[in-house]
Amino acid sequence: MLAYGNGKHGAPVVSRLPCYPSRLAPAADGGYWLTAFTCRTQLVEFVLRQKAYRVRMMKEIDPRYWIAPALTSGNTFLEPLQGAHLKMRGIHKPWAPPRSYGLLAHIDEHGDVVESFHSRVGGRYHGITAACETGQGVVVVSKGSGYALLLAMEALT
Repeated sequence: MLAYGNGKHGAPVVSRLPCYPSRLAPAADGGYWLTAFTCRTQLVEFVLRQKAYRVRMMKEIDPRYWIAPALTSGNTFLEPLQGAHLKMRGIHKPWAPPRSYGLLAHIDEHGDVVESFHSRVGGRYHGITAACETGQGVVVVSKGSGYALLLAMEALT
């Protein structure tokens, strides 16, 4: 279980996240900005529990093609699980698990998520690894795409 501090009524601020968090950064309102570079998937969680498989995969397969969370995806047909159960005729199936993702969540002082910004499966700005609030908005680092983005204050109100 993942937990960061105490939220409303003593509950964890973030518990059993559906994503792999990158960083927490303070928000001006007393809350936090949580960045996440990818979603958790059943397949990755399975591989993490299977030591023999994981050791063999790391020994025999190029690291670019491991079954593991990724900062970016969809760049090569050699990626894991790019068969017909994920893509058919170049179209990503809606039920297919994501290889990469991007998320910025605003958590208030009580530990509740009050807003979130997503770069969904097939999106351009995956691998969100950091955020920093400034006077103009929130600067967000998308390591997967190689961009630093500015989420303008107008979008936050």
